[in-house]
Formats: sequence, structure tokens, C-alpha cells
Amino acid sequence: MGRLSNKQLMDHSVQLLASHPRAQDAVIDALLQSYCTAANINTSSDQAFLADVFEGCIQNRKLLAATVDAYYGSSSTTCFKSDKPQYTVLAFLALFRLSSMGAPQFGRLVKTQDTAKAHGVLGFLADQEVQEDLQTLWSSLYEPSFVKETLVKPLQAGTRALKDLVETLQVRLGPQARVATPKKPTKPVPFSLTQAAPRTVRAPSPELEAAPKHTKVPATTYTLPIEQEALRRKKEQNRRLREKRLSVPEDQQFSCALRAGQKSLKATSKKNEILAARESAYQYREPSVKPVPASTHSAVPIKLNAAAILREERLLQKQMEQEAKSLAALEAGVDPSAFHEWQIEQHQRAEEERLEEVERKHLLGLITREEAILAKAQVHQEKQAQAADVKQEAARLLAAYKAEKAQAAEANRLAVEAGAQQQQRVRERVEAVAEANAKAKQELVDHNRALRATADAEMRKEQERKMELIRQIRVLESVPVDRTKIVDLSETSGFGFMSEMSYVELQERLNHLKRKDVEVREQRRARINKAKASKQEQLNQKLQLISLDRAERQTSRAAKTSKRASATQRGSMKASNPKLDQLREQLTARREQTGKLKTGTSGSRKGAAPVAGRVR
Repeated sequence: MGRLSNKQLMDHSVQLLASHPRAQDAVIDALLQSYCTAANINTSSDQAFLADVFEGCIQNRKLLAATVDAYYGSSSTTCFKSDKPQYTVLAFLALFRLSSMGAPQFGRLVKTQDTAKAHGVLGFLADQEVQEDLQTLWSSLYEPSFVKETLVKPLQAGTRALKDLVETLQVRLGPQARVATPKKPTKPVPFSLTQAAPRTVRAPSPELEAAPKHTKVPATTYTLPIEQEALRRKKEQNRRLREKRLSVPEDQQFSCALRAGQKSLKATSKKNEILAARESAYQYREPSVKPVPASTHSAVPIKLNAAAILREERLLQKQMEQEAKSLAALEAGVDPSAFHEWQIEQHQRAEEERLEEVERKHLLGLITREEAILAKAQVHQEKQAQAADVKQEAARLLAAYKAEKAQAAEANRLAVEAGAQQQQRVRERVEAVAEANAKAKQELVDHNRALRATADAEMRKEQERKMELIRQIRVLESVPVDRTKIVDLSETSGFGFMSEMSYVELQERLNHLKRKDVEVREQRRARINKAKASKQEQLNQKLQLISLDRAERQTSRAAKTSKRASATQRGSMKASNPKLDQLREQLTARREQTGKLKTGTSGSRKGAAPVAGRVR
């Protein structure tokens, strides 16, 4: 394939960027090589242009994205999201390649794109006020010095060329290109809705009577009687008692009395010795089990990270400061051990008071529960009396309700008959209107069919004219044109700049810069490794100090624990509290009253149990 035209170069650049918008720097060469192979692009100059544009757009992704988003926000015309790769390529060429490429070549590339889109983005970049806003935006992403030297100055230098190109594109657009005026905001208007007629409520049929209210299933249907439940609990208690009594002689056997088939301890030990001797005579294959590592028998050191070591060191420093303060107090004649013992006694006394308070609250809760049971029984009796009165009142109200319901049913029947007559008259009127609408519809269909036939004939004539024009254009395009060009990689582009170079020289300079970058990275890596080694050595020294301090603290902690346990045993015995004894006596009296109430309730339920059984 020969060298590509300017339009093809721009189209391939946009397509390559659109297919890989978030590519990484490490895979740019591979993506470019695969795309050139797929698109059959073999010319080195075309590949170099695509590589320059694609690599520049990826490396300056943030800057170009911010610029294009600013253009989208300020544009008065509609900008589609699918056109972002095209705007990105145009912005890259205008910001980074206008000075090196030259205004003529840049203009030839831009003119191959859509005129309206190119005119919009280049006019945006050529505006002086927009350039100041863009400088502020770019300074938030990069260093202000870099923005001023690399972006702002080249853009200001090429502003004259951009404005000339924008004027050329304006001439291409012609008089039909106008600035879109913003539309007036839409004012909300309330909907003009026809008020719906109230729906008629159909009267219930006189022959349908209200279903009788069903009686709820008694709660005793699905529950066992109290007598059976008490009998089951009694059986369970007896069974557990028998099992406990049976286990006593099995656990406490006489040494001289043996069961049938049971042997003495001497005979059992002799038998085990004989079996062990026989087993040792056999040569079994030993299981291949790996021995337990020796490291598991001793304390395995825990590996700490740098943050944990620094925290331990800080804790060790605080403890050393506290010890120094205590030594200074001893030198001044103050004994901190006496204060520590007094503090322990106060803690023990507070714990005893807390336990007494917990016991008091527990007893008060039990007394409250027993009183609640008594109050609940009294409320139940009062509710039974109220329920009898409510049933009598409900029977009287039900009779009055049935009389009123019969009168309402008669009135509803008369209203339904009147409504049926009215609906019959409406139905006849609707049928008449439907016949008139059907006639008008048929006339309109015939008229539309005639208009459609006339339009089809005109469309066929226009299609024949277009086919003739297409045939003539294809004949003109079939004339061959020779566009072969010879490229020498060792020659410069010939624009006359002092800094221009050939492709071969460019490759050599790039290789030199890559080698220099590798050397700088190696030096930096060596400095980092040296700093890490010194930091690790300091951490190891701190870790040794922490280990020694831990061993000392563990020894002192064991001594304090044994001393505290002995002190707790001495203060475990405590005197009885008269307030708690009084609450326990009150609880016993309440429980006796509750037991008497339950005995009376169970006696009354025994007479009602057969009735519940008959219901089931």
C-alpha cells in the first residue's frame, strides 16, 4: 500500500485513539504495530505520524481531556460524546505540533476534517480570553512554569495562524453558518383536562345476604390440657431421678465384689502385659509421619513491622520515664507502694458494694414479678364481668342493624333499575355516532390512497435521476492517478528550521535519551536500597531493646498476679447484709400467695377440662 493522504492519516489517528483511549505507556508500541498490520500501513513516514499523534495524546491525556471538556462546556452547538477523539487529535496538533509542523501542513490536515467541527475547536483555542482561562486550568494540573513555557507561549505565537485558518474555514461554511441563539426557556402550562364524571356505584344484589360471621376456633383445640402437661413433666422428673440413682452403684463399686464376667485389676494388668509382648514381637510397617519441628517446642518470635516497632519503643520510653519519676519520689521520701495497696483495697470494697447492689435489684425484680401475677389475676376476673355486659349490648345493636340494612337494600334496588334504563338510552346514541364516524373514515382513507400513489410516481422519477448522476460520477472516478512518492529516511523535511532533523537522527537521539534514563534509574535505585538498609538496621536495634523490656515486664507481671490472688482470697469472705435478708423474706411471702392462687385456679380448671375434651 502506498503513502496515505492527509485525510486518511487524520482518520486513522482518530480511529486508533478511539479504540484505545486509556492505553498505558508500556503497550503503546504493541498497539500501534498491531493496528498498522491490520490496516495495511507499511510506509515508515505514515507509521511515524500515527505513532507521534497516538503517543502524544496518551501521554497528555489529562491536559487534552480538560481542554476538550472546557470546549464542550462553552460550545453553543450540540457536541456528541463520540466526537471526543476527533477534537482531542485537533487540540493536540494545535497545542504541541503547530510550531514544528508549520501552518501550511497543519492547515492541510485540518481542512480534511469536518469544517464545522474544526472551525469550532480552533476558534475556541484562538480566543484570547479562552487562553487565559485555559492557562488557569492547566496550572491546576501541571507546574505553572511548565505550562507557561511549553503550552502558553507556543499557543500565543501560533494564534495569528490559527485565526487565519479559522477565517478560511468560516468562508467554507458560507452564509448558512450562523451562531445558534439560545432558545427561550419553556414555561409550564397547566394541563387542560376534562373532569371525569363520578363513577356510579353498583347496588348490591338483593338476593345476596351477608355471610354469617364465623366463630373462632377455641385456643384449647391445639393445646394439651394442664393436667396432661403436668403429668408429662412429672414423668420426666421421675425418669431423671431413676437414672441418677442407677448411676450411683455403677460409679461406686466395691473393690472385693465383681460382676459376672468382670476380672480383677491384677488379672487385667497381666493380660495387658501379655498382649503388649505379642504386639512387640510383630514387625509392622511404621507409619511415615514427619516429626514435629523443633521450633514449635519453643516460643516462636513474632515478626513486627516498622510501625509496631516504633510504637513499642515509644511505650518503652514512657515506662522508663515513669520508673524515673517513681525513683525520684522514693528519694524525696514518698512511698508509692502504700498508695497502691490503698487503691487495691478501695477497688475491692467498690466491687463488694456493686455485687450487693446487683443482688438487691435481682430480688426487687422477682418481687415485682410476683406482684404482677397477682394483679393480672384480678384484672382477668374484672374483664370476664365486662365481657358479659358487652355481649348483651352487641345482640341489641345487631337487631337494629338488620332492620336498617333491609330498608337500604330496597332503596338500592330501585336506584339500579333507573340506572339500567339510562344506560340503554346512552348505548343507542353511541351506536348512531359510530356509524357516522365510520363513513367519514372511509372517505379519508380513499383520499390518502390517491395522494400516496402520486407521491410514489414522483419518487421513482427522482430515483432514476440520482442513479444517472451516480453512474457519471463513477465513470469520472475510474480514471487512474499516480500518487507514488519516494521517501528517504536520512533526509530532513526541508522547512528551513534550525532544529529540524531526519528520521534516522531522531531515532538515534531517542536511543541516547533512553540509555541516559536507564542510568539515572539505576543510581536512584542504589540510593533507595542504601537508605532502606540503614533504616532496617535501626529497627533491629530497637527490636532488641523491646525484647529485653518484654522479658522484664513478664517477670514483674507474674509476681504481681500471685500477690493480687492471695489478697483476693483473704477478702472473699463477707458478712451478710440485713437489707438483702429482708428482701428475701418478702420474696418468700409473695411466692406463697402466688402458689395459693395457682392451686385455686387449677381446681377451677379441673371441672372445665372434660368440656374442652368434648370440643376437640
